[in-house]
Amino acid sequence: MIAEKVRKFLNGQSSVNDCLVKGLINYSGLARWIMKETGIKNFEAVMVACKRYTQDLKHVEVDKQVLKVVKNSKYNVRTGVFVYTVKSFDGTAEHVVKGESATTIVSLNKLNVNFISKKGNLVEITIISPKSIDSTPGVVNYFYSVFSQAGLNIVETFSCFTDTIIIIEKRDLVKCIELLDSVFG
Repeated sequence: MIAEKVRKFLNGQSSVNDCLVKGLINYSGLARWIMKETGIKNFEAVMVACKRYTQDLKHVEVDKQVLKVVKNSKYNVRTGVFVYTVKSFDGTAEHVVKGESATTIVSLNKLNVNFISKKGNLVEITIISPKSIDSTPGVVNYFYSVFSQAGLNIVETFSCFTDTIIIIEKRDLVKCIELLDSVFG
């Protein structure tokens, strides 16, 4: 079914969804793009599906609650960070995140471990938000969107209570600080 294909495609397009919610999208152009990306051939059906999708869209714009949390957040920066991915780890480090298939270790020191991958010369950005972050949908997404739109790659990320921890390459530090100052300023 064409409408379902269009819906599935658009569900993965958060930037497009933002523009749809704000009424900034030319439906003809959107339909042509979707047809090109999905191989669908029926222009009219894609147009109708796009319009219905927009009507049904439950996307929450960056609202006042998200901005309130963001404006009441602050950040800390640590340089000289290493990130290791290992099969298992029983030691101590600044951060240890255990997944199903591997463990990620964030350390300020070089570790003598049998690693799957190792990255050094990284920077840890810790965004400390008010407690209301845990009941405000969209805050972490907002942080990630800001980084993405600025062209900053997030090497690793995780959260702990009110802290959102983002690891970036050291070469992106100046751009990141300018970005964070503009967001939290």
